[in-house]
Amino acid sequence: MKSNKTIQLFIKIGFLPLAKDKDGQPKVNLSNKMYLLINLFRILPLTVYLYLSISDLLSEDLNMKSVISSSFKAVGYIGGSGLAVILALTGQRLGPDALMGISEPCCWKNFILIGIVMSLYVFGNLMMEVPLFLKQSTLVELLSFTFALISITLLVILDYGVLMVTSFLWVKDLKTKLNILIHATIVSAETFEEILLDFERLRHSMKILTTFFFPFTQALAITSSYLGFVAEDVYSYGSLLPTLGIVISLNTVVNVLEDLYDLMEEAADKAEKQGLQSTTLREMQRFITVAAKIKRVGTFTGFGFFSIQRDTLTAMLSTTITYIIILFQSIKT
Repeated sequence: MKSNKTIQLFIKIGFLPLAKDKDGQPKVNLSNKMYLLINLFRILPLTVYLYLSISDLLSEDLNMKSVISSSFKAVGYIGGSGLAVILALTGQRLGPDALMGISEPCCWKNFILIGIVMSLYVFGNLMMEVPLFLKQSTLVELLSFTFALISITLLVILDYGVLMVTSFLWVKDLKTKLNILIHATIVSAETFEEILLDFERLRHSMKILTTFFFPFTQALAITSSYLGFVAEDVYSYGSLLPTLGIVISLNTVVNVLEDLYDLMEEAADKAEKQGLQSTTLREMQRFITVAAKIKRVGTFTGFGFFSIQRDTLTAMLSTTITYIIILFQSIKT
């Protein structure tokens, strides 16, 4: 199944609210019947879960740890529904390339990593829910909480799974085009210019998603790490697993984009070589110009506030450690 069929499948089942307008351009489609049905179904288990968790929270002495714990779980469960809309906006900005992918999603290494990330995140959250599960005093509450937790967990897996797979395929489509270009014997200057436009369009489209996703995961990493380090029972240590999953996912994102940056460098080198082999001065200048533009494209960013590269992970790690220390100090005082 090619990437375009995978994207169309996500649209069909309602986890990617995209559609085509009369000109064949992708547009956000919040009236998608399956999308509306899924989100209507989402309301019931979320309401049950929030009611039981808030009731438990208010029945005990409120403290920073309990509030952070409840907020972490609630935000993690609710945040996935917002990601679908942001992903659709990304596809709309990407244009026809969002629906006309050519790559084969055969990189099992990346999909296995996505599976590991989802497993760690979900298992860690479920471990943290065990104390609340054990507190349900009646059979109705127990069954209601079980239903809510199973439903929410399945939706979280689908929400974050679709997000990671779709983003990966959009990047892989461009990497496929670059690999074809790099291994071709002769490539026209127009093809290099098209690749440059494709990269700029993809980078521009991903700005909304990266601006939301990286701060969101940063907040989740801080809170889940903190909850694990101040754990008072074995179940609370489960919060360290989402942190591990987040680190792996961000590292995977950076690795995939670093590969894309390397391919762009190779494309620039190939354009320069072809320029040197050109028969006319005008054609040589055109190749040299496009090669220089490709080398200056830069990295993916969150609207210029931060760039997506190896240094970003180091900065996020240091920020996480800093805020954990601050939270520790606030507990002691």
